[in-house]
Amino acid sequence: MKTKLTEAAERLVTCYNIGHPLDLYSQRLGRRQEKVANEAYGRLKGLEKVPENSPVYCNLAWEDAQVARGMRLGVEEFKKEHPEHADELENTIEHQRTVRRNYVEFGVKHGEEISREDYLRVMEEIGIPSNIAKSTLNTALGLSDYLKSKKPGPVRILMG
Repeated sequence: MKTKLTEAAERLVTCYNIGHPLDLYSQRLGRRQEKVANEAYGRLKGLEKVPENSPVYCNLAWEDAQVARGMRLGVEEFKKEHPEHADELENTIEHQRTVRRNYVEFGVKHGEEISREDYLRVMEEIGIPSNIAKSTLNTALGLSDYLKSKKPGPVRILMG
């Protein structure tokens, strides 16, 4: 009969044995995605466009956002010492908080699909041997569909 500690240790080993390789490949994919996003961003800034007959879309998007700068205590101290400049300082801070965030926005067009060969190429590019990539692609895509959020619309990657 297994003890509770033995059961916990076995679950710990299995979690590690399943999670560790997935994490390693996730890290590789993250680095690959960042590289490809930077390439797409550069091409989009150069006014390239994805052809209309392509199954995917990729565009530049941006939004103005307010960001905190983490200096509130120093600002309050300055305003007490120099009340004649308080309004001017607040206006300058408010102006500096607004930043334009640039995104690469992409996705698959409704009713379209990415080819199996494209998926296999990326899997092989991150170091998955061809035979393993071919035998696990359907499982990976099924898991992706199962875990995918139901959020409709494009995916956005924040650029620099």
